[in-house]
Parts: sequence; C-alpha cells; structure tokens
Amino acid sequence: MAATVLAVFYPTVSGELNSIDDMDMVTGLLNLEQWRLKDVFIPRAGEGLYYRPLLSLSFLLDKELWFMEGSFMHLENILLHLCSSILVYFLTLKLLPDTEQDTSYLPLVAALCFGLHPLSAEPVSWVSGRSDVMAGTFVLLSAIALVKFKLEQDKKFLFFSVLALLLGLLTKEVAMAFLPGAFFILMARSPQENPGDAADEDRHRDKVKKLLLCGAIVAGSALFFFLLRSHAFTSNSPRIGMTLKFIFNDPNQAIFVFFKTFGFYMKKLYWPFPLNFAIVEVDPLYELLALPIIVLCVYIALRRTVISAIFLAGVFMVTPALPIAFNQVAWTPFAERYIYIASAFVTIATVLFFGRQLKNCRVSIPVRVAVPCLVVVIGAATLQRNMVWKTNLSLFGDTVRKSPDFTKTWNALGVAYYLKKDLPNAEICFAKASSLYQILGYDEKSDLNLAAVLSEEGKIKETEQVYARILKNSRCKSEKVLEHYVQYLGERAAVEKDPVARAKLKREELSYNGKLYDLTGKPLVLFRMGELSEALGDKRSAQVHYRKAYDKFPPEDKYKKIVLRRLALSTKE
Repeated sequence: MAATVLAVFYPTVSGELNSIDDMDMVTGLLNLEQWRLKDVFIPRAGEGLYYRPLLSLSFLLDKELWFMEGSFMHLENILLHLCSSILVYFLTLKLLPDTEQDTSYLPLVAALCFGLHPLSAEPVSWVSGRSDVMAGTFVLLSAIALVKFKLEQDKKFLFFSVLALLLGLLTKEVAMAFLPGAFFILMARSPQENPGDAADEDRHRDKVKKLLLCGAIVAGSALFFFLLRSHAFTSNSPRIGMTLKFIFNDPNQAIFVFFKTFGFYMKKLYWPFPLNFAIVEVDPLYELLALPIIVLCVYIALRRTVISAIFLAGVFMVTPALPIAFNQVAWTPFAERYIYIASAFVTIATVLFFGRQLKNCRVSIPVRVAVPCLVVVIGAATLQRNMVWKTNLSLFGDTVRKSPDFTKTWNALGVAYYLKKDLPNAEICFAKASSLYQILGYDEKSDLNLAAVLSEEGKIKETEQVYARILKNSRCKSEKVLEHYVQYLGERAAVEKDPVARAKLKREELSYNGKLYDLTGKPLVLFRMGELSEALGDKRSAQVHYRKAYDKFPPEDKYKKIVLRRLALSTKE
C-alpha cells in the first residue's frame, strides 16, 4: 500500500511552488531574519483570521532544515498523507471483529481508496495545502485512540485522543468538527449490547459517565485553544464578521447555500470529477440532493453502530466548508481540499459497510476483480492530476478551461507565463483578467500586472493607457497603485535622454508621491519627494520635505541619519 501511494504521488516531489500562496509564504519566511517559538504560538498580532501555530512551525522548520527547498516540502506533504493512509488502515482494522482482523482485506482496501482518492491531489500537491493533510493526521490519530478507549476502557487512550485533537486544532481549526463525530463514536452500541437488558443498562450508565468525563476534558482543551487564540490576536479578521453577516442577514438564503454546498461535497466524496482548483459555482440542484442525504444521515445516526458513527464523523468534517461558500474567507468558495479529512472517515465507513454486505453473498470472484480495477482507476486519475499540478502553467491552464470566468486564475496563468519569460501570452492572460474585472467589479491587480508586462515589452503608449485606467478606477486611493505608478515614472525618468521630458516625468512622480504621502503618511515617501525636488532644482522644497521626513522617522531608523546628511548638504549648497 505504501509503495503504491508513494508511486502515485512521486511526480509531486519535482513540482513547482504554486504562485497562489506558496511563493509569498516562502518569500516571507526567507526574509524573516529571526523568530521565537513564543511568537509562533502567541504572535500578539492585530486582526487574526487563521490561528495555526503548528502549521507555521512546520514551515519555519522547513526554513531552518532545508532553506524552504520545494522538493523537500512536497515530500513532507506526501509523507504526511502516507501516514494518514496508514492510520486509515489501522482505524479500519480496529473496527473489525477480532476474528476477522487477521484475514480481512478491508483495511487495505480502505487505505488504498483513501490514499489514492483524487481529492487528495490538491492538498498534497499544494505546499500550502499542508494544513489539511497535517490536521488530518492528528484527527485520525485522535479517532484511533478514541476507538481504543471505547474498546478497552483505558483512560490513557482518552487523554491521548484529546491531545491529538488539540494538536489538530493548532494545525487547522476544522479539526473541531470531529467533536460531534467523537460523540457518536462513544455513544455507538457495542456488538454485545442488548437493549432492555439489565447489564446493558449498567453499561449505558457507565458510558454516560465516561462521556461526561470526555466532554469535560474536551471542553477544557477547546477552552485552552480559544484562550491561546485570544492572546494571539487582538481581534478577529473582518472577513469572519462578513461571513457571519451574510448568514444572519438572510438566514433563509444561508440555509439554501448550506444545502447546496453540502449536497455538492457529499457527491464529490464519491464522484470527485471534474477535478478543479478553482470551483467558483455550484449547481443549485445540489440543494435537492442534500435533502435525501440529510434524511439518510438521520437514519444512519439512529442505527447507533460504530460504522454509522464513523460515517457521521466524516459528514461532520464536511460542515466547516459550508460557511466558506459565502466567499469571504478563502481564495475560492469551494475546494476539494476542504473535504480531505472527511474523505478518510467516509471511505472507511463505506468500505466496511459494503464489505459486510458482500460477505455472505456469492459474488466473491466479481468483487475480487472489481476492487483492484477500482484501485487502478482512481490511482490513474490521481496520478494524472498530480502531473497537472507539477507546473503552474499546466495547473492554471487546466483551471481556466474549467473556470473561464474566474479572474484570479487568468491572473495566475499570466504570472506563470511571465515567470517563463513568455510576455505575449502573459499579456493576453492579464488582459483577459482585466476585462473580467471590468464586468464583475474592479480590482487593480491584473491591470498592474498588465502594465508591468507592457512596460517590459516597450509598449509605452499602451502602458500609459493602462495606468490611466488604473488611476481613474482606483481614484488614487490605493497605496499599491500609487507605489507602482511612481516606480514606473522613476524608471522612465532614469532612461529618458531628453532633459525636458525627464523633468516632466520627475514632476509627475513628485506629484503622485505627494498623493501617496497624503494616503500613507510614510516618511520614506517624504524623503523621496525631497530627492525629486532637489533634482528639479527646488532646494527650498527639498529642505522642507527632508525636515518633515527627519521628524517623522523613528530615532533608531537608518534613514534618519541619511536624511540629516542630505539636509545638511542641501543647506550648504
């Protein structure tokens, strides 16, 4: 099993870092001069969206151990996924009767079906998808320990289960969704229970006591997690508030969105195709599919078997993805990686259910043929998907074909072409993204990228037209736009040979630096305004800008001495 999973995911090792999140994360960590373990867990940041200190720690260790080498980080994801696949094997094994554990092939089938599930390609192949893979490993560890506790009544397994779940929470918040599943696992009827029997009533009372103990421990762990988070951030991100606002402002619409999303993901668990990195729309008819699935889940819950509890654990692991459908938190409202952990539990429950149904049927030969064929088919699909994920060009080329109206993927494809020095195709992609923004609402990113490519191609007139559109649409209220434009003007002035044209560019740069300073109040902008004034021969204005910059720079800032020196020189002259 391990060799098969490794072989299917092997192409990922030599894959590129994804331009979505991966590159920014790597650049940010490489530029980080030093870090402290305390700051990882309690960063004392402002607004907070994600609190994932163990995930952050894993990336910091990547920096310390192999300097953020992409192949090693990809390999880590693969090994974490392999660990989860092995845990699926042992969890399935533990759920079998003792008499079948040595002979049953079901644990191997479950491990292979999960390990080769096409849904796993996204979180494993994407370095930033490690959050789901790593959290999944801890959640599965928690589930195994919980089942051991249920079978052996040894409290050490209960404490280990809670500890593993807490580690999962510190990796990704979605691990919290395992709690309802854990409740159903603990409340599941053991094979020896007979309803109405006096001994059964004693066992039930004992079970309730243990459940209360478990609840107290879990509540304490959850409280500990939220206390850490509250110390890590002074406030929650506005994106969380926006999501809640959407839900509470129109509860009826929110219910329909939840139903649609739930139906879509439940279908995706069993039929994941087409695989797409940017799922931005879901057919409303999935609302209708959700209704019978919910009724089925209620029936399964009433069965109170361990298999039904495992299935419900998977269903509950889908629920954190439902609010994301409002598109206020993540890159896309829907994603395959969101149900990675759910796929483990649903796969185990499905394999055990059908394994038991087919146990006494006279179809052993067809089953023995069908199961290997199924494994080969899903393995081939996952291998093909991993090949798509190897490069940004292939991934985003595939994505724009499947989501042609999603602006961010056209922009990402343009970046991929730009990094390959294919400027004409990059221009086409950025222009396409820009045209979509005009329809769906303005965002300057694609226009800024388009302007940069046009400038590099030497198309000055077209570049200035794009910048004129950007400045108009942003109303000069975007720091990023102004920074890009003054940089562009500075580069133009540096190569301009005509003194009159060069002076005109510098005056325009000075003017827009003034707008940038009004917007940001940054002293470094004042310093640049002083340099430009000096270059234009306006010594008085240069001194005014230098004095203001000197007053605004903190005492320890290196620019304070530089400004003082320039101020002294301009005064002497």
